[in-house]
Amino acid sequence: MEKSKLVKIFILIIAQAFPAFVRSQAIPKDEYLDYMNLEYPRLTPQSKASARLFLFGDENDPSYTDTNPMDGIDDQRHQVLQQMAVRFAPYLVQNSTVIPMNFKKFMDDLAAFHLHVDSWDIFGETAKIIDSQTINLVDLGSKACDSSVVLKTLQADSAQPVDRGANFEMFNSQVTEDCKMLSLLQEFHPENPKNKRVVEKFKRDIPDVLKVLYFDFPGEGPETWKQEYINDQTNALPSTYHDFLYSYVHPFIHEVRSNETNTTLGYELILQYWFFYPFNDGGNNHEGDWEHINVVISPLNRVEHLLSEQEIQTVLNGAGLSEKNSDDQLVIKRIEYYFHYDVMYVDFSSPNVYAPREEWEQEVKRRFRHEEHLNERDIWRLIRKRAYRDKAETQINTHPIGYIGADNKGMDQILQPPGGNNRDSHGTYPFAGIFKNIGPAGATEKIATYVDSYKLFKELDANNGKTSNVFKRGNVISLAHPDRVEIVPDWERVLELAHEHPQVRRDWSWLLLPIHWGYPATESPFAGILKHTDTGNRPPVTPSFGYGWNVSGPSFGYGRWQPHKMASVFPTGFQDSFQNNLGFLNLSYPVLLNLPPLDFAWRIAAYPIRLAVDRPDPLYYPKQEIPYRFVGLAAGAAVQNLHDDFKALVFNEQQLDEFALRFILHLALGGVDSNTVTTNLSDYLDRQVSPYYQVVFYIGDRLVSENTLRNARSMLGFNVNFNNVPSYNYSAEINMWEYAGSFRYNLTTSNFQPFIKGGYGLSWYRLENAQANGEVFMTKDSEWIRQPSISPLKNILPNTWHVGGGIEFLILKKRGRVPQGLDLSVRADYTLFVHRLGLDLSNVRLDKLKLFFPTAGSIPGGETVTRDGFNLAITLGF
Repeated sequence: MEKSKLVKIFILIIAQAFPAFVRSQAIPKDEYLDYMNLEYPRLTPQSKASARLFLFGDENDPSYTDTNPMDGIDDQRHQVLQQMAVRFAPYLVQNSTVIPMNFKKFMDDLAAFHLHVDSWDIFGETAKIIDSQTINLVDLGSKACDSSVVLKTLQADSAQPVDRGANFEMFNSQVTEDCKMLSLLQEFHPENPKNKRVVEKFKRDIPDVLKVLYFDFPGEGPETWKQEYINDQTNALPSTYHDFLYSYVHPFIHEVRSNETNTTLGYELILQYWFFYPFNDGGNNHEGDWEHINVVISPLNRVEHLLSEQEIQTVLNGAGLSEKNSDDQLVIKRIEYYFHYDVMYVDFSSPNVYAPREEWEQEVKRRFRHEEHLNERDIWRLIRKRAYRDKAETQINTHPIGYIGADNKGMDQILQPPGGNNRDSHGTYPFAGIFKNIGPAGATEKIATYVDSYKLFKELDANNGKTSNVFKRGNVISLAHPDRVEIVPDWERVLELAHEHPQVRRDWSWLLLPIHWGYPATESPFAGILKHTDTGNRPPVTPSFGYGWNVSGPSFGYGRWQPHKMASVFPTGFQDSFQNNLGFLNLSYPVLLNLPPLDFAWRIAAYPIRLAVDRPDPLYYPKQEIPYRFVGLAAGAAVQNLHDDFKALVFNEQQLDEFALRFILHLALGGVDSNTVTTNLSDYLDRQVSPYYQVVFYIGDRLVSENTLRNARSMLGFNVNFNNVPSYNYSAEINMWEYAGSFRYNLTTSNFQPFIKGGYGLSWYRLENAQANGEVFMTKDSEWIRQPSISPLKNILPNTWHVGGGIEFLILKKRGRVPQGLDLSVRADYTLFVHRLGLDLSNVRLDKLKLFFPTAGSIPGGETVTRDGFNLAITLGF
């Protein structure tokens, strides 16, 4: 991972962890440079294979024609690529209100839509804007530029000091918009630039000017974006934007080379579907957003293989586009979904979803024995389903399904008002569900909307491929129409054309310039904490300058995301129960659902009910970060010392009268007189030794929730010896039940894990088998003290608190399915419990009983009591 990405993630983690100290600020124009890089991005070149195999046509071929449209693509080849783009155009499921848009539509019916060009003097201690110009794209092309009048104020030899007077102005009022654009194109020409900073890195000791190019779309932040793009009444996209639906499709040929010999193994034809959104409102905020997916296509009979040069040419000549149910029809080989800093493969070719069902099942069964990811087989089945439009698998589907937008479940939610926040990060996900550690600062994101592909295709067939024109969460949008896709060539194909033809400048200058697709900096957590560092609050540049252009799979800006698929029954993080629409109300019941015993009730006891009434969300967890334990079952032995305070249980209301009467009768019948004295008094309270049982939830690697149930018994009693009266013996058994809910924090994540813990619970107990001198009391058992019940209500509230610490040692530590993924550990800990005894002794004259129970006589009713002990357990986790 590159250094800049690590810095960005570190800053975002701080912002999420300490949001109260982060103050988003409106960013004035004369300050936005603090958030920008001081170097221009570089154009990503055309792939060598695209150039060598003439992806866009051979300009030296006599039959080559590029007139309709003039875009650097042979017109006949353009038709073929356009048909491909429509054939493989995705269906997008909205988890967001905003749709991919045609940015040129923002110019419709407007007198002006500007490309802003700010010139910054960055030579001094404080950078400042020395010139600010605009190019009105609406007027671009209305009056062609005479290249002889293009201003030459930026000299090729820019090492000379720049005149900051009138001659420095890039444009003047007598130059057309077309001349302004042509001047920019010359200045940022990738092969012969007039701007020194395009050629050399920034040197502080050389006078220099930095130009920032940007569009400014409606809205300035989350609130104004919602006002602009969400109808308050319908929660849908306003009708103004309905015809903006669009995708920019960039084809390229990917050459696959051997890792060992670096020789060419074959080729893949890839369609990049680029989606433009006017804003990004996720864990970070910025104006403008470019997202994309890669669709790798292949003839059906070659889907498991790389293509040869001849096969590439055959496909580019239109083979496989019109054929149906034939061996050479074009199908999806692989889809690469890009979101945030990651790319996830959905591979149709391995195992081959187009193979007969029985053959495919055998292959899945064979691979399952060597499965590298949990429930990878389930993902294979999802992919197989996506490959067909019907359950009978008679119609191949050529349209990817993507989920756009996701509900952020980060800690920043507790600072947001209810109503839904940070839902518009616009990454394109392959499946609905919960994606762990995927958003800014490793936040979890949830795609709440689910669409059954068979039902979707059935509805589309019934409506002639049309989808609803109400764009809102839960809707499906289709890009499979010629008016909704535009073929985008490599920039090399239009470079010279743009310098020669005004119409090409109007249509394609955006592809050649390092334009920021939105106001340069937006309010966002920790914006500007480090100067000239991207903390997620600045817009993207033109895709042709980005890391994803002409790239398949992982690259400098994207890592391979290979998830495990799991049920979301058990917690994997404290935020798992957060709901995006609750905002700060997540501090209510969503947080409580993480607390024992509610976690057990919700996740285990209520699971069958939740399964019956709602679709469970699958959980996707990155391969390298999956916890090795989610839930555990523990059993062990507890040794507890009850402090002397518990002896006061002798004076419970149900047995007290009989206790006193029996003692008095014993003295009377034994001949007590004025000379009777106590010669010896001893009392005892045995240590409790008992088994206990636990259900343990592992909330990540360090936080653990424990639900403990324990039943223990111990004897208490006393013996009194007299000088002239027979001895008196009393005994009873304490029957104690306890539920304890604990939170444990592991100090390390190794096999040796010291920890601290604390929590609360319910303790209830009574005296049983009370007897004196071997004779059982008539009321041998007292009533339960604080037995849980709903009447009175306080009896279901915690009455016991505990703290402690200990050590756990993992004997076995594995990841995988049961039984391969079972973990085994031993644990020892010390715990101190504190609670009130629960007796009402206000009417008992304890001072009168000191003769035979002096220790208990010193304890007033309801006093706080303590107990402590050691626990040893074995835990089986998975």
